[in-house]
Amino acid sequence: MSAAGLLLAGCGGGDAGAGTVPGRTEPTPAASQPAVTAAQPGVATRKPDQIVDIRPPQEGRPSLFLVGDSLGVGMARDLQADLPGWTVSVDVRNGLVAGIGMPLWRAQQTPYTVSAFSLFTNDDPANLAGLEQVVRESVERVFSQCAIWATIRAPPRNGVTFDAANALLHRLAGEYPGRLFIVPWAETVTARSELDLGDYVHATDEGYAVRARLFAEAARRCVRQAA
Repeated sequence: MSAAGLLLAGCGGGDAGAGTVPGRTEPTPAASQPAVTAAQPGVATRKPDQIVDIRPPQEGRPSLFLVGDSLGVGMARDLQADLPGWTVSVDVRNGLVAGIGMPLWRAQQTPYTVSAFSLFTNDDPANLAGLEQVVRESVERVFSQCAIWATIRAPPRNGVTFDAANALLHRLAGEYPGRLFIVPWAETVTARSELDLGDYVHATDEGYAVRARLFAEAARRCVRQAA
């Protein structure tokens, strides 16, 4: 069975946004946009529904491709800023589930140094087989030097927490030393509750900046270990 077949469509999968023009950010319709709030700790400014910004890798400089959900949308521009000298491409869309996000990654024809994933927050935490399959694929496919995933912080679904999913991510990292890096997002927000927007999923502006820095640090570790 394909990875998409194994993965269950979680909540919010309907707004993935097909037909986006690469390299262009699609704005949220004006009627549904909340009022803009000044960026400061404890709040989150308005984010677009998706950011698709594909930049072909350039010879002689490291590159990263990020695919992800609303948490990816929230950190995308910070991540690009945190990796000067890198070519950072993003395809991030609100509500994205892994069964839709992975094909976006597979569709990339040019290898990137690092593949980064902000996925599975919208998926069924009981679908550990689906999570394991796509994480292994992200490492074993001859496309990047390494893959980055993040532990998941989201409310339980049907009484199932993401604890087992996060434990699986850490276990898989042990099987792929130097090739799979796990960003400790759930652990970080648990220790710093001010980074959470209040819904146990999304982050404040400061939280997204922290998430981006964690992904950037993992990307740099990948390059250093491969050198």
